[in-house]
Amino acid sequence: MTDELVTRDATEQDRDAVVSLLTAAHGLSVRDAQAWDWLFRGRLGRYVVADAGDRLAAQYALLPVRVRHRGAVIDASLSLDTATHPDFGGRGLMTDLGLLAYERSGSDLVFGFPNPKSAWILYNRLGWTELAPFPLLVKPLAGIVRAVTGTRIRLPRRKSTLPVEQFDRFGSWADHIWDANAERLGTSVVRDSDHLNWRFADAPHTYERFVSYAGTDPAAYAVLRTVPWRRGRVSYVMELAGLPGAESEAADALGAAVAAARDAGSAGVAAVATHRDPLLGTLRNAGFRPAPARVRVGFSFGNRTIGGLSEHTDLKHLDNWYVTAGDFDHI
Repeated sequence: MTDELVTRDATEQDRDAVVSLLTAAHGLSVRDAQAWDWLFRGRLGRYVVADAGDRLAAQYALLPVRVRHRGAVIDASLSLDTATHPDFGGRGLMTDLGLLAYERSGSDLVFGFPNPKSAWILYNRLGWTELAPFPLLVKPLAGIVRAVTGTRIRLPRRKSTLPVEQFDRFGSWADHIWDANAERLGTSVVRDSDHLNWRFADAPHTYERFVSYAGTDPAAYAVLRTVPWRRGRVSYVMELAGLPGAESEAADALGAAVAAARDAGSAGVAAVATHRDPLLGTLRNAGFRPAPARVRVGFSFGNRTIGGLSEHTDLKHLDNWYVTAGDFDHI
C-alpha cells in the first residue's frame, strides 16, 4: 500500500464518499445513499477502504450472509462494491484490500457475482474459483420489438384468473416453505422470512411479490423486478419457491409474475436457476430457456474458501448450489 493512502475500516460517515467513489470507478451511479444505508448501516465489520484524505481511493466491501451448507448454517461473506478510483489505478489496491477484508471477516467462505472489471482480479489474484456456466434463463416477450427497434406493439391486457395475490411482507408461511426445501437445496443463502423481508420489502427498490394458495394456505411465491433496458424494459424473476408438491401453485405464481412483466412492456423475463432448483422444470415448462453465451457475457459467479472449508470441493461445483437472481441484483 502506498504511503499517501491510509487503509482503515469503513465507517457510516464514509457513505457519501463511497457513492462518489463508485460513480467515478464505474462511470454511473451504481449505489445511492439510501441503498448504501440499507445494505451497510450496522454491517460494516468487513468493509475496508483506502483513504486518500480528500477522497477514497479504493474500497472492498463484504456483507455478512447466512449460508446453509451440508445441513448447517455458516457465517459467510458476500463480496460486493469493489471499486478503485481511476486516479489510483494500477497500484494493486483491490488485491491488497481484498486480502485484508478476508482476514478481518473471520468467515471461511466468500462468494459473489463480480462484474467484468473485478472478475479477472478475483479469479487470478485473490484465489477465487469461477462456477460456470452462469445459470441464466430467459423468456422473450412481445416487448423485445420495442427494446430493439423503438416500436411498441400493443397487446390486449389480460386479466389474470389465477388464484394468486400480491402481498407486502413475508410471513411465517415463508419460513415453512424454506424449512420444507432447505435440505434438498445444497448450498444456499438462508431464505427465511427475515432475509426475504430485508431483500424484497425493506429494500429501496421496487419489487412485485405474488403468492399462490393451496386451499387457504400460501403454497408458493414469486418476486419480480422490472428495470430499464435499451429502449424498453426487462424483468427478472428474483425468486420462485414453493412447498414440495406445490408445482401447480408455483406455476400460478410464476404465471402472474410473467403477466405483470408483459403488462409492463418488458422485452423478456430472465431467471437464474441451477440444477438444484426444485422448480427448474416449472421454469422450463413456462418457456424459460438457457440464455445464449452472448447474453451471459458480464454475468459471473464464484467463491473463495479457506480454513476448514477449503477441503469442501462441493462448493466449487455449480450444481451443488441453489442460486437465484435475488442473490445478486443488489450488487
